[in-house]
Amino acid sequence: MATAYQHPPMMMTEEEYLNHFSFEPDAEFTDGIVEERPVGTIEHSRWQQAIMLWFAQHKREWAIESLPEVRVRLRPGMHRVPDVTILDATKERAKGKIVTATPLAVFEILSPDESMRRIRRKFAEYDEAEIPHIWFVDPDKGVWQRYIDGVLVPTERFLYETEARKVFTGIDFMMAEITALAQG
Repeated sequence: MATAYQHPPMMMTEEEYLNHFSFEPDAEFTDGIVEERPVGTIEHSRWQQAIMLWFAQHKREWAIESLPEVRVRLRPGMHRVPDVTILDATKERAKGKIVTATPLAVFEILSPDESMRRIRRKFAEYDEAEIPHIWFVDPDKGVWQRYIDGVLVPTERFLYETEARKVFTGIDFMMAEITALAQG
């Protein structure tokens, strides 16, 4: 796998990062270090669009909001930019420049210049931030994996229930629905 050129790390304060929105593509931030993100390909964009379209079609039914490439604050000093972020619209509609509420789900789509090591590190950070659904898809393989207890597990069904009470929220579908949109 080819690796894109990475510039030397850029250092800035969290406040500077939060007021700097001219990174192309948007950058991530960890404890004073601005981290470049790989640029997606056309195939990457198709998968991202399919995920967005699927959730947008169910926006009212599931009381959710889906956002592409938005900054998500995982903790003070750490901001990630998932390919797609799903929020609970019954709480508070996203506003401002960044997402501060814990997402219901995040999706990452493998880019040709992205390493699995970096993706796994991000997934561990998402897990530490208690994001209940952490999803991964490799566009070349079209296989969905969910990050559960530190492991990527091939999974064909998205079933959202609150872990604490096992309360079903109504979000239940086969990932093949999104795959059909991406490949169609």
